[in-house]
Amino acid sequence: MRLMKHDVNLGRAVFWDMRNRLPRSVSTLEWDNSFVSVYSRDNPNLLFSMSGFEVRILPKCRMSSEHFAAKDGVWALQNLATKERTAQAFLRVDDEALKTFENRIRQVLMSSGSTTFTKIANKWNTALIGLMTYYREAVIHTQELLDLLVKCENKIQTRIKIGLNSKMPSRFPPVVFYSPKEVGGLGMLSMGHILIPQSDLRYSQQTDLGVTHFRAGMSHEEDQLIPNLYRRAARLIAVYIQPWESEFVDSERVWSEYALKKEEARATNSKGLGWPRP
Repeated sequence: MRLMKHDVNLGRAVFWDMRNRLPRSVSTLEWDNSFVSVYSRDNPNLLFSMSGFEVRILPKCRMSSEHFAAKDGVWALQNLATKERTAQAFLRVDDEALKTFENRIRQVLMSSGSTTFTKIANKWNTALIGLMTYYREAVIHTQELLDLLVKCENKIQTRIKIGLNSKMPSRFPPVVFYSPKEVGGLGMLSMGHILIPQSDLRYSQQTDLGVTHFRAGMSHEEDQLIPNLYRRAARLIAVYIQPWESEFVDSERVWSEYALKKEEARATNSKGLGWPRP
């Protein structure tokens, strides 16, 4: 938001008006903990934060081009009556949610004690999957969260290394952390860009399965990285976790089908109507 004088004055006026409306005995609004977004001639975006998401709404009439951005993390908002796309909503994860996830990983590290390595890896996987299933496409467009995930992943691995009283890289190749439990690994999920050792790549020539990655970290001749949840999000979210926008579309479709069946049942005086199944 551009801090134009007239917009700032309007935002302050709205804040003081809302504060004076609330009884002091019930609640008090503090300016330091408040956020006011003003949509005006100089500020084409409407900003707000809700339930861990930061949302930026850009109306169609204020876009530089008439084309909508077709990518994850951007919702197309439409008029329910005319079905016309009127705005776009850009999503990201807010700072408070980042701090909550970081504190959760700290709790895992502090409470690990003499816990087995498998349980530590399981707690990391649970926290990571919970984050991905809640924020979904917003994770991809929050660079601070991606950096935090890499840092927390390294902390989890360091905790496991300390448990063996050693941090020698030769004793902890990536296969120890990321291989499935069925073949002796810890089954950790990755959100970093961990390098596969050159000596291990000779086994990848014996399979037709490719390795996906999301960005270039350390590199070598083969440029093979550990598969991670970030750039497998296109496949992971498409197969297992749908983006929230797709969930909304499916929900609208299911309830419209239910409404049609309900009307048919009323017309035929039928009572055998069940709830819709997604």
